[in-house]
Amino acid sequence: MAFCRNCGAEMSDEQLYCLNCGAPMQVEPTPPAAPEKQKLNVGSLVFSIINLVCCCQIMGIISLVMTIMAQNETEEGSKKKLKIALILNIIGVVVGGIITIVYFILALSMGLAEAGLL
Repeated sequence: MAFCRNCGAEMSDEQLYCLNCGAPMQVEPTPPAAPEKQKLNVGSLVFSIINLVCCCQIMGIISLVMTIMAQNETEEGSKKKLKIALILNIIGVVVGGIITIVYFILALSMGLAEAGLL
């Protein structure tokens, strides 16, 4: 049930004009829906922190920033930023693994050299 904005008389929702005063029925425009904020992706956040602490700090920092920034984006922008963060995390883990292997090989060869086995 609606009411006339001019005289306050009751009107049905289908009426285009008030039967009492003849004023046109004014339809309130619905405001555009605000874009929803995306929730913080906990998985990407945890992966970024692990990468930051254990693997490659540079990639971890950048992916952590991208994950946090994705929260303030639209759905499409959020997906892009989370995809970038995932790629950076994977690169960080690979680089961290390679650095660890190289460090282990160097430490092993230095130990063998000191022991006179090389």
